[in-house]
Amino acid sequence: MIQLVAVIAALQIATPDMRYPAAFHGPQTGSPFEAGETIVVAKAGRTGGKGVSGLPYAPPSQVFATLDDYVAYRARVSAMGGPTLREVAPGRFVEEFQGGQVNHYTREELLRTLGFER
Repeated sequence: MIQLVAVIAALQIATPDMRYPAAFHGPQTGSPFEAGETIVVAKAGRTGGKGVSGLPYAPPSQVFATLDDYVAYRARVSAMGGPTLREVAPGRFVEEFQGGQVNHYTREELLRTLGFER
């Protein structure tokens, strides 16, 4: 059952469709994992105190209550070929893309940029 859910999730993430804004897809490829650049989503925002939606590499309707929830989601996405976002030290995060690009963030930067409350 868990494998079936993972396969369905992989298909939903890897299959571009019109519900996802163009900003989530790589240049001319339709893949959200080939862009190799940081995407700051202007549409990300609070959902009535219940979390943040509209984050990169997640369906627009997906709501994350905390930054840790989003990082855990990104770990699942990276297992399917997406860019990795992981905490490498307390309060320090690294985002790694397939092309070798690496971005470094602090927890405060991610909280502020992605719209989570502190």
